Amino acid sequence: MIRFSVLLSADSKTLKEEKREELFENLKSDESIGWAVDVIDPKELSAKMLKKNKINLNEMSHDSAMGLVSRVLNMGVLLTEVKAFATYMRLIVA
Repeated sequence: MIRFSVLLSADSKTLKEEKREELFENLKSDESIGWAVDVIDPKELSAKMLKKNKINLNEMSHDSAMGLVSRVLNMGVLLTEVKAFATYMRLIVA
């Protein structure tokens, strides 16, 4: 089992690439952990930020995070807690 206190307390930019890769491999191999990614295309970011009714990065990030939460709930996962941070969001399930 991965020690989340180590994983979550470290800014990934302060870790050496080898350590980041090791943590990522540990996450992928632990069957008790699920994860998902929402990629926002740079063209979409630019288009939304440059249109007449601008959408800022914070709003796009919020919409992305809520989309991920919705996907988890639609999968039937009992979600008990959500913690959102600038670079990642942690979902805690029962």
